[in-house]
Amino acid sequence: MNEYFNNQFDSTDIELEDGTVIKDVTCSGKDFTIGSIMQLWEDGDIKVPDFQRNYVWKIEQASKFIESLMLGLPIPSLMFYQDSQSYLLIIDGQQRIKTILLFSGKININTLSKHEKSLYKFKLTGLSPESPFYNKRYEDFSVDETRSFKSLTSLYINLIKLKDPNNLTSIY
Repeated sequence: MNEYFNNQFDSTDIELEDGTVIKDVTCSGKDFTIGSIMQLWEDGDIKVPDFQRNYVWKIEQASKFIESLMLGLPIPSLMFYQDSQSYLLIIDGQQRIKTILLFSGKININTLSKHEKSLYKFKLTGLSPESPFYNKRYEDFSVDETRSFKSLTSLYINLIKLKDPNNLTSIY
């Protein structure tokens, strides 16, 4: 996983609002294409930690997020933690990542909650009828739209690593 993040910053100490100091934190960041995020998920390199809330977005929220990606609108960065085995744990951005995976069908349906199953390979809903993506599913995308979604659309990911990977309280 280290090869994905090449603009690493020096280790530093971070002081939280409550005065707690987290020692030797390394931060780095990089733009990832949607296709590379899909592949990392399929390879099992990205994981949702147990402390994350369940997937809660409604189909309209998920649809508008996908449309925003396709239109090239700015999307907030995601935050991952790299654990001692180089897995990437989603700290911030689970709803966005799962929306991409649900829409594209790049997630194992047998691992999904009832709500997530209801959105598996969903049709873009709640968009303006003038939207070029109105009522489309991922498999309805043209070759150019699929290529754009997977290869040209990217998300910025901030990666955090701790010198002491056993001190997981810092990632909460």
